[in-house]
Amino acid sequence: MKKIATALLVAAALVGGCGQNKTVSQEKPSVQKKAEKAAKPKCAVGYNFELESVNGRKIRLSDFKGKVVVLQFFGTFCPTCRREIPVLNKLYEEYGGKVVVIGMDTDYDGSPPPALKKFVEEEGIKYPVVVTDQKTWMNYPGYFTGSDIIPQTFFIDKNGNVCYYGIGFAPGDEARYKAAIDKLLNG
Repeated sequence: MKKIATALLVAAALVGGCGQNKTVSQEKPSVQKKAEKAAKPKCAVGYNFELESVNGRKIRLSDFKGKVVVLQFFGTFCPTCRREIPVLNKLYEEYGGKVVVIGMDTDYDGSPPPALKKFVEEEGIKYPVVVTDQKTWMNYPGYFTGSDIIPQTFFIDKNGNVCYYGIGFAPGDEARYKAAIDKLLNG
């Protein structure tokens, strides 16, 4: 995982930051990048990870069947990722138990260290945060976008299918996030 974090840092330096100032994505044929495209999204089966949260709880994608899940792959060093946190907190609270947000930290290997728990507390993150592993990284950013830029955000339907995703975070993305979530809740 440290190799992933190092690769992300190098990639971020090459593009001028850890994220971009606008949301872009490289669309895979079976998944849509934006909620506005169609009434019914095209989706692909999401990888059923099992990762440990900063609170020591095992979290699996399959635990949230019947709910919409938002995965945010982030790094603690990334200012763009930090700007997305308040939006994700707001969505997590606004949709209550219908939507689950999971922060997928890319900085560490294995169990979440105390430094990550401290980051979660300092940033006021209200949703679960886990340390991602290489297999999970390869089945989300590695598969869907092929990009090392963070943040990357994935929207998963009630059946565990990835239906929307984006790279980076910019003003206005909150409206797109809500549109994606609403379509997945009502679809």
